[in-house]
Amino acid sequence: MTSKPPLLVLAAALLPLAATPASAADILYEPPGGSGGYDAPLASDDGLNFNGLYAGIQAGGSFNGSDGETSVSSSNSAFVAAGPRRDSEDDSAGGTIGGHVGADLRFGAIVVGAVTDYGKVNAGSEATARFGGNSVTTERRVDSLGSTRARLGLASDKLMVYGTAGVAYGRVETETRVDDPSNIVGDGVTRDSDTLVGATYGGGVDYMIHDKVSLGAEYTYTNLGNADSPARFNERGGGRFTVQDAGEDVKLHKIEGKLSYHFF
Repeated sequence: MTSKPPLLVLAAALLPLAATPASAADILYEPPGGSGGYDAPLASDDGLNFNGLYAGIQAGGSFNGSDGETSVSSSNSAFVAAGPRRDSEDDSAGGTIGGHVGADLRFGAIVVGAVTDYGKVNAGSEATARFGGNSVTTERRVDSLGSTRARLGLASDKLMVYGTAGVAYGRVETETRVDDPSNIVGDGVTRDSDTLVGATYGGGVDYMIHDKVSLGAEYTYTNLGNADSPARFNERGGGRFTVQDAGEDVKLHKIEGKLSYHFF
């Protein structure tokens, strides 16, 4: 029987050991990330913010900015002194709440878009015309307000500052009352409502607080035009008189906070 040469036996014994360093290196080496895969860089703003459809809610406050007067004119009336009697008006403030839906399109740092909003408003004005021992009060209140506006903004990372302008539409309620109706036919109160269309403009800021959620603040000024609602009263003695606003425009300042969900 022939024996194998000692060198061949030694080489056969050392061959498994020759592969050990490579195997050990494979065992000790772990790709970056610690999970056996490659971790991509953290995501950054790549122009996706403020680019697409969004919807949300808004709430805040508003106050009337009208500057007209109320006049009382006599027409065959012993109750009202001859000639108009005028008095300036007082403005009132109130809360707002509503919803909005819009879309943005981003070109680098420039954002163009459109938004429609609608909500309840509680602000108005009150004017009193005094004559003799009596007076007439006209109260005008904006009950609801909506708008369709264009937006033009400048965005940087998660923040956008923008200007806005468009068309506004609001429902205005008017109540006119004789403060002492004892000589008036009926209860001495008339009510009227109008839907007015005007212009609105303003500006605001939006900030992304989450991948798809933004918080914002917005100011708008709205002029709905003239609410011409004359009120006519008959007196028990046969006379009559008319209460007429002096051509005032219904103006409204609104400041609101916004919460929006973005569908990009």
